Amino acid sequence: MTGPERKVFVGGIWHETNTFSPVLADVAQFEAYQCIPAHKLRLELAGSETEIGGFLREAWKSGIDAVPSGFYAAVPSGPVTLAAYAKFSTVLLDDIAASAGVLEGIYLALHGAMVLEDGQSGDALLLEEVKARWPGLPLVATFDIHANLSDAAIEAADLLIGYDTFPHVDMAERGAEAARWMAHMLATGRRPKKAWARLPLITVPQAQSTQDEPMAGLLRLAHAAEEGQGVWTASVVPGFAYADVPYLGFTALGYGDDGAAAAGVVQQIAESAWAQREAFVPRLETEDAVRARIRGLAGRPGLVVLAEPADNVGGGGPGDSTHVLALLLKEDLGPATVVLWDPQAAAHAAGQGVGARFARLVGAHSTPLSGDPVRLEGTVSDVRDVSYQRTGPYMTGQTVRMGLTALVQAGRVTVVLTTERVMPFDSDHLTVLGIDPKAQRFIVAKSGSAWRVAFEPWCIDSIYVDTPGVAASNVTRLPYKSLRGPMFPLDRDIAFEPTVQTRP
Repeated sequence: MTGPERKVFVGGIWHETNTFSPVLADVAQFEAYQCIPAHKLRLELAGSETEIGGFLREAWKSGIDAVPSGFYAAVPSGPVTLAAYAKFSTVLLDDIAASAGVLEGIYLALHGAMVLEDGQSGDALLLEEVKARWPGLPLVATFDIHANLSDAAIEAADLLIGYDTFPHVDMAERGAEAARWMAHMLATGRRPKKAWARLPLITVPQAQSTQDEPMAGLLRLAHAAEEGQGVWTASVVPGFAYADVPYLGFTALGYGDDGAAAAGVVQQIAESAWAQREAFVPRLETEDAVRARIRGLAGRPGLVVLAEPADNVGGGGPGDSTHVLALLLKEDLGPATVVLWDPQAAAHAAGQGVGARFARLVGAHSTPLSGDPVRLEGTVSDVRDVSYQRTGPYMTGQTVRMGLTALVQAGRVTVVLTTERVMPFDSDHLTVLGIDPKAQRFIVAKSGSAWRVAFEPWCIDSIYVDTPGVAASNVTRLPYKSLRGPMFPLDRDIAFEPTVQTRP
């Protein structure tokens, strides 16, 4: 097939919601990150290594004529406001309605962990409404493996395809896969049988790397099944620990013509994940242990990443924690770089001007878990309004806006004060400021594992610091209230046998 024939709607809303975060995802948060209207969707995302970029690239090859709508995303944070969800979901639904007479399928790029301020799953709500209004159209969605998939979301979609990598580098591949299966459904008229299983298991980003066990082995099970007969696709979904919702937890998901084969791989994945649950418990270091590790590295030159997962911006952390910053400033360890979300401090530095003396409290303005504001004294070395396009393997080509950004040099520590919250998923956010990551002794990464895409090639060691925060890897620090029952590792003694649910 060499030309477009079948018209398929393309659009989406993307948000990873940390319900413990006080920073709500309102309309302004979406507009500051990704707010792409229909008429610009191809211009901005075609050719990018995003889900929609991959779908658009494969669509033409698969005989699909993509009908673009909008794509709306905000940096992970607290719940999405009802006003923001209503605004962007209405655009998508209205666009589907406007083209419903010619559409033959619907593709949505979602995250899978969007929670609205009233506690509803935004992903499930959107999927359910689309399926209710257009039940005859195949509905396919891609999602991040940090999704918390409710039964309602799984029931509503004909096919859900999760990322296979973390740190995430396969988004475009999953979008292309969605296009191929959409084309298959349109050509054959068949929808896949589905199977899924849930585990009472909370896992955190620090322990979810698909390059390492146990995730690597679980993905091997999924991929082996996909290479056989009868299974279209299988997803290992470790979930997103920072959403206090009843459907939180680890999910295995499978689709195919052969319902028994799909159920079989789901059973395998679920049993294997549960048997290895202890391997998902992360290792963390206290501040005293961090000091000792640093002293032990004194004779080894090279970059050391101080990962602060409790303030993981990519997991909804505010990005203003001062716990590790205070340690670096006190010890004057360096050369070191810390990125800190503090719009007021950035504006103050801009007002002072390059070369001026900077002296004021910074950080810890969002939640007491971020620590106490620390006094930063140094020299303003740069001020600019910053945006850039990602050049690394994460969402290559995507535009990132840091907003008004100021650099303050305090001894051997460089503090980057930003107006917008920045996920450290690439090195571009430093190099665009003239900071060479390879020349740093320490970089503070407010991240779980995704920082590895940006910095691991130059890293001689990494230290995960156990600090308080809304994205703590030590989940016993978090005040869960809505869980459906006992969950490991909050509860160590759980009698559990995986049960697979299926739908024809």
